[in-house]
Amino acid sequence: MSGAGQLCRLLKGVLLVSTALRGQKSAAEIALLNTSIGITVRAHEEVMRMLAPGWNEFEVQALVEYTYRRNGADRPGFTTIAGSGDNATTLHYWRNDRAIQAGELMVLDIGASGRRAIARPDRAGCAA
Repeated sequence: MSGAGQLCRLLKGVLLVSTALRGQKSAAEIALLNTSIGITVRAHEEVMRMLAPGWNEFEVQALVEYTYRRNGADRPGFTTIAGSGDNATTLHYWRNDRAIQAGELMVLDIGASGRRAIARPDRAGCAA
């Protein structure tokens, strides 16, 4: 077997072990994840409650990140994505700098981080 073939076999083994370990969480880790998920859900709810035509995507991002901190998260777990209109169809859109129009799709890819436990529930909705 070539060196590349051996390396591939080794990497497959590492992947299997790391995948198995990722699925095993302690009660403390689960509690941290549940807290981060709850905070992220509150941020989604705040956006759904407040979003209106004329808002800018960066205002949605600010509301999300304010909600995280207000509810005890350390920070965003990753770059907040708040895309509307055509931006809602752009994978990993990050500019968050467009006025939101009535009836447009708004996609949020957000997740609060609390003690490095990151939530990742995604949602989409429309500006009323």
